[in-house]
Amino acid sequence: METLDAIRTRKSIRRFNPTPVPQEDIVAMLEAATMAPSGANRQPWRFIVVKSEQRKREMVACIKKSCFELKSLLRGVVENPEETAEALKKRFRLVSLFFGSAPVVFVVLMEREDSPFLKCYTNQGMDELEAFRQFGYVNILSVSAAIENLLLAAHDLGYGACWMNIPFVAKDSLEMLFDVEDPWELLAMIPVGKPSHNPRSPPRKRVEDVTLTIDD
Repeated sequence: METLDAIRTRKSIRRFNPTPVPQEDIVAMLEAATMAPSGANRQPWRFIVVKSEQRKREMVACIKKSCFELKSLLRGVVENPEETAEALKKRFRLVSLFFGSAPVVFVVLMEREDSPFLKCYTNQGMDELEAFRQFGYVNILSVSAAIENLLLAAHDLGYGACWMNIPFVAKDSLEMLFDVEDPWELLAMIPVGKPSHNPRSPPRKRVEDVTLTIDD
């Protein structure tokens, strides 16, 4: 598959058939991921390959438990925490649990930024978020490039995949499940398998609507 064709035709897949993914295809996807560019060539990524059905059930359980804890987190933040929590739980279940049916799930880890340049900001008492705004989200950008490479490689090999932002509601419990320790943290999950549906591609903004060209 040509590169531009892969970019144009790739889409997020959330339903999979149970056909196992051969190890050689898993390795090919990981090799593509590790060819991504990274700041100072630090390659701040690691990948956990989950094929175990038991471990996937444990991951689903972590997310369900975190959804049930939403109500207490919302107290004092919204007018009706029970109603809002219920709506959010339904939403989280819809968008967060489908990975359990994928034959393989890549759990993507990122090394926390520890650049001396970033420390120059935080050592002066600057809030970490503001420091990142000044310095740049180097490791997040690097790992995101690796994820995109993995998605394109999966598509090229005939698989469907979806880039999930963990989900963040269960970040802490999932990190405990996988014994993730500092300086590493969980950044994303990518379920991969042969697709069992062919969803329509979502509309994209026109290039001219998102582009500013400066000629001189």
